Amino acid sequence: MIEENILYKLIDNKYHFCYYTIYNDSFGGEISRYAIEHAQGEVGELPLFDCGFFEDLNEVINIKDELIKPYTITNIPTLEVAVSVNLSDFLKRIPKKKHLQYIHHITRTIDFVCKSSGIGINNFIAPSDKATHETSVYSTVVSVFDKDVFCRLFIDHITPCGIREDEVEFN
Repeated sequence: MIEENILYKLIDNKYHFCYYTIYNDSFGGEISRYAIEHAQGEVGELPLFDCGFFEDLNEVINIKDELIKPYTITNIPTLEVAVSVNLSDFLKRIPKKKHLQYIHHITRTIDFVCKSSGIGINNFIAPSDKATHETSVYSTVVSVFDKDVFCRLFIDHITPCGIREDEVEFN
């Protein structure tokens, strides 16, 4: 990844965000292109994403600069939410060789929900894989703009993989 950020603007007392990431994309080591992915919308809502691939990094930087021009706020108020996922029953239902894969899935889900809805970026530390596996509890603290939105979106995104809503706690 070359660059990743989330910026905000205030419209009618509501925060709107622009999340973007710029990275190098190579196919088979031969062709190298630059990609920009971005999402814009009201904080707490899942907007549509767009992406583009370009040969010239300067072109990508120019696109990014135009995208973020109206977004002048770098931080919005946040609060901490403790997330705890009890995996004891869940890990019994899946093959042992997939345990680590599902623990990483929880981390990726938190990251996706926070970035894609504008409620945070790089706002938590994933717990130790070993500690999570030993205790069967995934536990972290996430800094988000809106606790209710985060909780709803996290549940919406984590339950399709087989983790039940009653296995997740927020404090």
